Amino acid sequence: MSATAQFVTATTVEEALAALAAGARPVAGGTDLVVGARQGKAPLPDALVAIHRIDALRGISAAGAGLRLGALATHEELESHPVVRERFTGLADASAIVGSRATRANGTIGGNVMNASPAMDTGAPLICLDASVVLQGPGGNRSLPIEELFTGPGQTVASPDELLIAIDLPAPAVGTGSAYVRLEYRRQMEIAIVGAAAAVTVEGGKVTAAHPDLMNDPAALVKMTKDEAHLRALWQAARAALPGFTLNGSADNRWPGNLNAWRNGLDVARLMSDLRTIAFSAGSACASGSGKPSHVLRAIGLEEKKARSSIRLGFGRYTRMSEVVEACTQIAAAAAAQQEFGVAGHD
Repeated sequence: MSATAQFVTATTVEEALAALAAGARPVAGGTDLVVGARQGKAPLPDALVAIHRIDALRGISAAGAGLRLGALATHEELESHPVVRERFTGLADASAIVGSRATRANGTIGGNVMNASPAMDTGAPLICLDASVVLQGPGGNRSLPIEELFTGPGQTVASPDELLIAIDLPAPAVGTGSAYVRLEYRRQMEIAIVGAAAAVTVEGGKVTAAHPDLMNDPAALVKMTKDEAHLRALWQAARAALPGFTLNGSADNRWPGNLNAWRNGLDVARLMSDLRTIAFSAGSACASGSGKPSHVLRAIGLEEKKARSSIRLGFGRYTRMSEVVEACTQIAAAAAAQQEFGVAGHD
């Protein structure tokens, strides 16, 4: 862990902005910054400005019919706040399982958001709840939807001289509830394998609105409807690059973040063994198939033989067209080789 050459403590937003303009990086709870440096993921910055004494960044307050979360609001404060628990339950759910008790007592919502980890627990519920972030810089304040803040893992649109000062949550519609769950191996100090959040509005016994979102998922979706055009282009390119495969189900009224297709007699287990060079990491084109028919395929009436010869590809915001075409080309070639050399079965 490298040493920091300069460390200052700001007591006002203006002091913090002056330090940022001079090249410092802000630190509040430090639960990500220090741990990352100790693990060798990234060295400590040459200059740091501590913002934990800026009272203007603290608190959870009413903002019209909604809430304003100060950048220094801790996860512990969020999980125990009565309004957050009652009206923004998904955020309370997520805040309650961030790290350990010590992490929740010191880690801030501002730091969690600006760290921009795909695995952060609070990201999915904030997106589902239509949160917006307020950034302050030399030119004043600007507000933007939280899903527009992130540009990639660990990256945001904020310039180096801008400071996150608050997160705004609009009032949810009457009849709206939210929740967050995650897949994990341990109950504490765990990074989510995948986290899922949803905000659902029910009126007259019917669902009138539903906003789902996933975090740390292979598809890496962020505010699902925002990426539909990009995903549809990837979906069409993948379909075109898989000759000999037949789409499972109808091409109409489906989410383009996944393509599910089958090929006559395809040995999926062998295919996956042959395609170990295709990455399964977040944001990359991926193919998966256990050889077992899923409930989704059974639900569309696919017979078991076809289901067992099916593969699924997932796409996300950060998936590039070249990745999709390259992956599908490899899949098509491996599948054709099976048929050529008699590996695949026959009707």
